[in-house]
Amino acid sequence: MKKNVSKEALLEDDPQYVVDSITGEKLHGKTTFLQVKWAGYPHCTYEKRSVLVNCPNLLQQWEQDKSKRAVTPKLTMRDMVYDAIATRCDPSG
Repeated sequence: MKKNVSKEALLEDDPQYVVDSITGEKLHGKTTFLQVKWAGYPHCTYEKRSVLVNCPNLLQQWEQDKSKRAVTPKLTMRDMVYDAIATRCDPSG
């Protein structure tokens, strides 16, 4: 087993992680995190936008629909911890 493998490398190399939909967006500092619903998994996670390289159509659709959505709230450390242990996806953000 490899040690010190980044989450980004795992997402790019592992075909079992397929993005089903993008359900939200938050900012943490200058970094944009997108709330991702994974195909075959009940949970959503927040992922750096730069990590999501295998879903260009979903990213493009998300950006096109952005003007229809409200202002993006800031992502706090509490949000990140909560989202890491959340048991379901709430698309309303």
